[in-house]
Amino acid sequence: MNSSVEPQLLTLARRASEGPPRTSVRMFSALVVAALISGLYVADLAAAEAPQLAVYAMNVDGSELRKVVQAPGQRWHAAPSWSNDGKFVVFHAHPMDAAAADSHIFVVKEDGSDIKDLGPGAFATWSPDNKQLLFSLADQNPGNAQAGVWVMNADGKGREWLFAGTSPVFSPDGSRILFVSSHEGNQSIYVYDVIEGMPKKILQEPYQKRPGSASWAADGKRVAFVDERNGKAELILIDAGGSEKGQTMRHRGLIGGPVAWAPNSKLLLWSKDKELTDPQRLHVVAPDGDDAPVVLPNQDAGTLNFDPAWSADGKRVLFISDRGK
Repeated sequence: MNSSVEPQLLTLARRASEGPPRTSVRMFSALVVAALISGLYVADLAAAEAPQLAVYAMNVDGSELRKVVQAPGQRWHAAPSWSNDGKFVVFHAHPMDAAAADSHIFVVKEDGSDIKDLGPGAFATWSPDNKQLLFSLADQNPGNAQAGVWVMNADGKGREWLFAGTSPVFSPDGSRILFVSSHEGNQSIYVYDVIEGMPKKILQEPYQKRPGSASWAADGKRVAFVDERNGKAELILIDAGGSEKGQTMRHRGLIGGPVAWAPNSKLLLWSKDKELTDPQRLHVVAPDGDDAPVVLPNQDAGTLNFDPAWSADGKRVLFISDRGK
């Protein structure tokens, strides 16, 4: 880790521990699931096939649905995340004719005003105190910067490389960083301890094809992700200390991540009814038990509804959709 960044993260951790046409859209929807099953990043398909997407928000009961933002000149949007005070939204986007590595991170006020381009990057998430953003840079990014997990101030300044990996997320108390990496071969899930300065692989079972991302439980004790085994997509829950300490296959079907874990422990993910070409709808499911996922209200528009994120109070949901096409 860069020594100039480590004190910032240590301080944070200690403080936190203290307190296109419809037919092409349907084809893209099928490709999303095919990508999941074959172990490809959805982003690998985005440049060639992406419809016009935007960031949307609504209450959990489906009321007050609205478009938050569509970044000017950008077509593919992904990974929205609310700041913990609910005042800002961060996401990444890129034009249809650009590669996924060309994505830029944008931040906008919760009402959709005052959008700012924070520069190259993707999969940005907030620190518990909203002062910093973790994010990823892919190989072959425009500035030829080192690929991996980075941290920057919430205004886009002070960028520093941390370690190899992607899709980083601070733990609820800020003491750990959940991320995905293939630095040991197959892509797997890791936790980086900010205080100890060491990563630990927590996914030991044969779900390691390409999880893409993972999500913390509100208490930091479990991690959820979607991956594939034997040709079937599965929602998996593991102990944050390592899958050898506890692992559950919660649901199997035409589902996809990233998974969003609410403050009240409910999980959000997208699911399809029966066929690859069926529309993607956001569903909510309890982490325990055997009840099937239940579709959220107001999911009858658009072919793609995905990348959900909860507000800190668990009352609202951000997501990406093509419903405005």
